[in-house]
Amino acid sequence: MTYERLLVRLQRRERRALEDLYDATASRLYACLYHDLPDEQQCEYVLGLLYEHVWTYPQAYCTEALFDQLLTCGRRFIQDQHLNFTMRGTPTV
Repeated sequence: MTYERLLVRLQRRERRALEDLYDATASRLYACLYHDLPDEQQCEYVLGLLYEHVWTYPQAYCTEALFDQLLTCGRRFIQDQHLNFTMRGTPTV
């Protein structure tokens, strides 16, 4: 399954496409994000935000650099959440 096909399926709101994207990228993204945020719960929280964002805004991503875009977005979520993590621990959803 190519990233291009996954993005088309996400734009059609196919839930299985999100699962396939997660299966294809989550372990690598987790490893990269954990390097920036070495807390398992917080890292899992950021991953959840990231996949929620992909589901909500699939048109914001392009196939040429999808993994890099996901990683950049995840790192932005870490920056945005840093104060919350520092002051309150892991946010609850």
